[in-house]
Amino acid sequence: MLRLSSTNLTIAFVSTCPPRQCGIATFAKDLEQALKIADGSVHIRWAAITEATSTDSYGPEVAWRIRQGSPESYREAALQINTAPVDVVSLQHEFGLYGIWGDPFEDHLAPFLAALRKPLVTTMHSVLPEPTTSVQAAVRRIAERSSTVVVMAERACSLLIDAYGVAPHKVVVIPHGAPAVEPVGRTAMKQQLDLSGRSIITTFGLVDPRKGLEFMIEAMQGVRRRRPDALYLILGKTHPELVRFEGEVYRQRLSQLVQDLKLEQHVAFVDAYLTQQQIVEYLICHRCLRHTVPGPTPSDQRHTRLCAGDRQGHRLNALFARRRGLGGRPRDTRRLSQRSPACRGDAAHSR
Repeated sequence: MLRLSSTNLTIAFVSTCPPRQCGIATFAKDLEQALKIADGSVHIRWAAITEATSTDSYGPEVAWRIRQGSPESYREAALQINTAPVDVVSLQHEFGLYGIWGDPFEDHLAPFLAALRKPLVTTMHSVLPEPTTSVQAAVRRIAERSSTVVVMAERACSLLIDAYGVAPHKVVVIPHGAPAVEPVGRTAMKQQLDLSGRSIITTFGLVDPRKGLEFMIEAMQGVRRRRPDALYLILGKTHPELVRFEGEVYRQRLSQLVQDLKLEQHVAFVDAYLTQQQIVEYLICHRCLRHTVPGPTPSDQRHTRLCAGDRQGHRLNALFARRRGLGGRPRDTRRLSQRSPACRGDAAHSR
């Protein structure tokens, strides 16, 4: 386990960085703020992962840029970090940021790991339960080079140990955080957002096919029959990587499905990249958080090449954990509709 003095510690963040609209960037920025609150002497320098066509403008905290998709760019960043006054490297890992999906997975992080000479702490944002040989090898390289591997769930910890062969002493579970929220009445917030009189079901975060939104839309047929006041809100803009690949085809397909099923009064889209505060305001109004997703499969490059998953919304799940989500089989629309607290008139959600 890595042991460092916190006095005047300098940390190099390897991650996407705002203003890039990416969940990992949001997570890393929150982590930076939390570290500075915990220890005002901590200094953070960023190695920002950028897209080849990026025009993002960064502040002076970004000391290095890594061109996503270029293994040599990752290696060059490691060499520059080696010569900098950096005590430890914090790397936020999501497969799409550090390689190209396929069989085999093309690992662009390997040159960085081989070149880096600084202590490394890696946060794994995704741990696949049934890794291919190439994915398993990529994760093992990360674990071997890292002093500590951080995951956010006990299940991910077990997978790293059992499915990837990572040494147990290297893995640390640090649960995902949640923002502090001032208590606000649901009725008042519904009035503010023009949602009065509706039972709200919510999905939030970047829109992409991995979330199986079409299955919940289909399930709304059953929800509507039981609760005519039900409204399913899909909050968030389409994932920018998906837009680059196919435009708004997926969102258009969802909109067409809503029309075909005549659900225009029961499904609504908020097509915007919401701030944390805006997400919280909508979630205060909801009776049910629909968060189960089919999940990516490494063979589906169209879906799994999305840059970094979606963390903008995930860290808020803990905040609303007491409210029942629609778990279970994500493609079973009948089960989804039956399990909705909005359908059952659940007293716990009528406040």
